[in-house]
Amino acid sequence: MASTFVWSKRVLQEILIALENNLMMKKLLSPGLPADEAMWNGAFQKGNTVKVRKPVTFTAEEFNSSTGTTSWQEISESAVEIELNHFTTVPFKLNYLDQTLYIKNRDEFVKEFILPIALAIAQKIDVDAHDDLRVGIPYYAGASNVTPDALEDFANAGKILDNNKVPDDGQRVGVWDIDAAWKFFQLDQVAKVNMAGTAEGLRKGEIGEIAGIKNYKSQNVQEHTFGGYTDLDDVTAVGTADATTVVLTSAAGASTAKLLEGDLLTIDGQQYVVTADTANAIAGVVTASVYPALTDTYAADAVTFADEGQKTAGKTTHVDNLVFHKAMGVMTFAPLAPIDGLKNEIVTIPQLGITARLSYEGDLQYRISKAAIDVLWGCKLLIPELGCRYLG
Repeated sequence: MASTFVWSKRVLQEILIALENNLMMKKLLSPGLPADEAMWNGAFQKGNTVKVRKPVTFTAEEFNSSTGTTSWQEISESAVEIELNHFTTVPFKLNYLDQTLYIKNRDEFVKEFILPIALAIAQKIDVDAHDDLRVGIPYYAGASNVTPDALEDFANAGKILDNNKVPDDGQRVGVWDIDAAWKFFQLDQVAKVNMAGTAEGLRKGEIGEIAGIKNYKSQNVQEHTFGGYTDLDDVTAVGTADATTVVLTSAAGASTAKLLEGDLLTIDGQQYVVTADTANAIAGVVTASVYPALTDTYAADAVTFADEGQKTAGKTTHVDNLVFHKAMGVMTFAPLAPIDGLKNEIVTIPQLGITARLSYEGDLQYRISKAAIDVLWGCKLLIPELGCRYLG
């Protein structure tokens, strides 16, 4: 019995193809292809940064016939640095019978081993990507702990995108948690949208294209844990236009709670997101870092929180569904270095923009092979204005 994977490269290729087929967020974001194709020949580790291509954008101007064109916009793609902040792994063991199965019955091996490994990695990546993206978006609609269930919800999300001048070019998508999705599936109008296509959409969890948004059901939509300070309804704001911090004061002067990264607030109709956990309030006063920069100067202007009153109601989280344009964020993958002392296979499929490492060793005493599939990747929110958090 061979104690190593004589077929390891083929197995890793199978896993990569299955992984690509099951990654939702990767398909919905900018592709994150390397700015330099030589990246695929490198060896990276968690925490490294890589440069990936950023979608081209242009600005239209009024032509001045007296001066002609004085500035020219580059048509080449620009690059953005992405931190490889995720190392996703599935360690496992195979005995000699398991390994023989690949040679005897490939389809059965794919069903019993390849697909479960790929699904586990895909789910972890989608969960982490959703978290990376949602926490930096200040624009929101819906109500905390109220499940979206009507066509109006699509319209509300679309209106936020329109207000932020998000291109309506067929690349707007919505990712909804299972509670919202199944509410939508029961709407007659949604059923008719799917009937106009095929039943395949419903089977795959596609809610349908509504209000210019292509909508999908996902089990990996994340919840936001909000800070206790968001429970208050007597808060005012003081801050200077263009500043990225704001001083919040509770009239009661008693709170010692804090705000958490990702908390949502509105001042005079402008929505903001807290970009870092704050210190605990002192006598109801807390200073918060926010995005975007303050659009106006505030002098004791009223503040409302998206999760106001939720702590009192016994809640600690709300669901963050996402509606966004494809160019809002980017996901990229990079090859890992081999592990010294182990047998390694590193497979990259540049056309899919995906790569993974299989490391393994044989245990002759117990006639098994120990192995791990490792994927190094990063996800970055590029333009928060292209997204909307829809609360549930």
